[in-house]
Amino acid sequence: GIDSKSFIILDDKDQITAIGSQIWYQYSFISAVMHSYYIKQFLAKPRVTVSFQKWIETSKNKWEANYNDLLLLGFSRLKDDLNTALSYFEKARKNFPDKPGGYKWSAYILGELGDYDQSIALYEKYFQMVPKTKDIYSFGVILEKALKMDKARKVYKELIEIMPQSPCGYQRIGMTYFKEKNYKKAAFWYRKALKVKPDFFAAYTFLARAYKEQKQYEKAIESFEKALSINSDPFAPCYVLATTQDVDENRKKTLLADAALDLAKVYFQLNRFREALKYYSYALKILPTDKSSFFAFIRREKQKAFITEKIGDAFFRLNRLSEALRRYRHAALVLKYDKASAPVLTKLCATYLFLKRYKNSEKACRKAVRIDKSHTNAFLLRGIANYFLARYNIAEKLLSKYIKLTSSSPSVANTLGYFYLALTQAKTKKSYEQAVALLDKVINAKDVTEETLVNAYSYKILYLLLLRKQKKAFATLKELHSINPKRAEELKGLFSPSTKPSLLDKEYKLYLDLKHYFFSLI
Repeated sequence: GIDSKSFIILDDKDQITAIGSQIWYQYSFISAVMHSYYIKQFLAKPRVTVSFQKWIETSKNKWEANYNDLLLLGFSRLKDDLNTALSYFEKARKNFPDKPGGYKWSAYILGELGDYDQSIALYEKYFQMVPKTKDIYSFGVILEKALKMDKARKVYKELIEIMPQSPCGYQRIGMTYFKEKNYKKAAFWYRKALKVKPDFFAAYTFLARAYKEQKQYEKAIESFEKALSINSDPFAPCYVLATTQDVDENRKKTLLADAALDLAKVYFQLNRFREALKYYSYALKILPTDKSSFFAFIRREKQKAFITEKIGDAFFRLNRLSEALRRYRHAALVLKYDKASAPVLTKLCATYLFLKRYKNSEKACRKAVRIDKSHTNAFLLRGIANYFLARYNIAEKLLSKYIKLTSSSPSVANTLGYFYLALTQAKTKKSYEQAVALLDKVINAKDVTEETLVNAYSYKILYLLLLRKQKKAFATLKELHSINPKRAEELKGLFSPSTKPSLLDKEYKLYLDLKHYFFSLI
């Protein structure tokens, strides 16, 4: 039925109760409600859409579809088929060129489909036909997408004049500066938006991101935490200005999860791993499953796997290796043979190394190499795993390949590769001269950790003694003493005539090298 205010009344089954097509035209209810939030919400319901479309089809025998019919048919397809919706709005625009609705809705859909120039042209025609109202918000968003930031800012300033009590114009001006990487100006406009609406989730979130980009981390943390403490709708108030009002619960949760993830990253960057773990876990908990399509479902599950990986990183940094291992295994299982699983498998490989589960480590790295041969870190860790498994020939091949792949880009990992290759060659070929030459590369490298440097000096001294070059060994000991007196004192005993040199495989010292390398991975 139709009430006195021309609103549709739905029964309990959400179906239209039509009392004959004649009354629809007699009361002209469509024009009264076509821009209302209510009509667009119930038209998103499939049964209502089907009912209305059937009614239109049957009525065509008596009337040619008029302007309002075409607009309402377009509304009915906004959710599920933008191209079909566009065809209705375009027909309304061409058949009724003196009416504004076709221009407005065609402009909106063209913007959604990425045809920004055509969308902007139609919006400009639309605003020549009607006074500028809140609709200019959507126009500004399209200008942003087209990277016409100056024009977008001009439109948003008009919105501020029209709606001075709304924070949305200020917020969007902030967004234009944020996209231009002018974070200082962006923060200024976000703060203006918050003066108008102190519980504005989006403004707090992007203010925090602007602070983060300026490396004002404490301010970023404060703003993120305020955003996450707000109980109001994260879409409010600006979604009511948009051309369509999508208030999907899953999107709300996704916004909250994104803010929590960004906060976790800031904490991680500051080495505050417990707080990072808290917010990574919160993001994973609230992030909804996306069932809109099969591919959307896969994308969301991958996103959850990446968050699980980050939780593993936090556990690793807290030295909770078993819990880190469990997260890496879960993430790798979800990603399976996707190339993105190679870095996760590499972390899994490194964690197994720390737990002295060398076979598991070798297996994880082998799988990482099979999935992505360009992922060089897997070659390094697999070589190290084989070294600890006493498979020295395999280790030598893998480490040599790793050094060949990374020789043009020296790094901490590259230096570590030379170090383990030196140890491996000393084990296999008893080629101490070559081992000493490789250790000299480590000692002279720019990218070398103190742990690797101390171990390189230690093994160089050992190999020089095995080559009966005591003077060079003693000179190297003096160099080591200036870096690490404690280690130098430990090695003095090797120079006693009664001491038989043996390899210094003090694994806990070698693991320091691995841990520092692993931290560079995450």
